[in-house]
Amino acid sequence: MRLKSSEKLCKFQNSGYCKFENDCRFKHVSDICKVKECERKQCPKRHPKRCSYFFLRKYCKFEEGCHYSHGEGKTDDEELSKLRLEIKNAKKTNEELEKETKLLKSVNDYLKDSLERIQEEIKTCKEEKADLEIENKELKEINDNLLEDIIVINERIEYLIPGKLEDKISELKETNSILRCLLHQKDCEENEVIETGQESEEMEEQIDEYFSCESCAFKSTSQQGLNIHIGIKHKGDKSTSARP
Repeated sequence: MRLKSSEKLCKFQNSGYCKFENDCRFKHVSDICKVKECERKQCPKRHPKRCSYFFLRKYCKFEEGCHYSHGEGKTDDEELSKLRLEIKNAKKTNEELEKETKLLKSVNDYLKDSLERIQEEIKTCKEEKADLEIENKELKEINDNLLEDIIVINERIEYLIPGKLEDKISELKETNSILRCLLHQKDCEENEVIETGQESEEMEEQIDEYFSCESCAFKSTSQQGLNIHIGIKHKGDKSTSARP
């Protein structure tokens, strides 16, 4: 058993239960103060708290051995007044919670409306983006066409520069002259071919007799020409002879 270190009251035993019980180094008292408004710090008696089990259920398993108060020294009026006060405080708290709930509901509705509005704006922005992309594509095509037109216009403007048109005309005239010369040359060559063919046909008509080689398709207008052909092409071939 511990020795009491002081005459100071044990705050745990004074208001309820002390786990050290008799071994506690502080002073334990058994008398319960019945003064309604008491200076606890100067009072030498116990001031136990209310037993929550007995107060709520009207039953405590420790019964008279409970270290907490079961209503001893208190009248029913005091208990009733305390209950009324607690009910009043509970109603006040409930009203505050209802106001807070109402406020939260208003905030929730506002946020919901804001979310729907934002979603609608996002949808509108997406549609506008799609329209802008189409318009941008069309403008790009127009821009490309304008660039091509500008290039053509710049080429035409160059001819308006003094001397530029004359140079172009001179170049075209020179090209035209070259083409005329080439065309004339071609016509001359064709005429020569035609005249040569006609002369050959006339010569063939004038010649009444050809000397043909029996070994090949060679023809000659004279016997001497045929003999020369045979001597070169068919030398040593005894079967080859000339025929008119």
